Amino acid sequence: MEDNKPAINVSREPLLKLVVRTTTGISEKAVVHTFDFVRDAHEETHKRVGGAIGFVDETQQGVMRLLRTANDRIASVSRDAIGAIEEVLLRSLRIGRETADQVVHTTGEVTGAVIGTRAA
Repeated sequence: MEDNKPAINVSREPLLKLVVRTTTGISEKAVVHTFDFVRDAHEETHKRVGGAIGFVDETQQGVMRLLRTANDRIASVSRDAIGAIEEVLLRSLRIGRETADQVVHTTGEVTGAVIGTRAA
């Protein structure tokens, strides 16, 4: 009778050497995968922080644009208000001067008429 047993590949390597080599290989893979994960986490963090900085920067630029626009509009309204107040004051002074001139003229006419009627 022939023995039809499958051939089992038995290493002729000492058991301790086999265990050390196998665990060392597994450990190397674990270290490589761990550092791959650390690199991925680093890249993701870098992207997120960069995105946050970009968002803050764009927001700040937007706020600055709004402030410049508000400043320009306030300056425009202020210039218009200054011009309007100047015009009102100048017209008031001119009206006052014209009124004073009319009062002086009318007073002179009345005084002249009163003096003229007394002399007659």
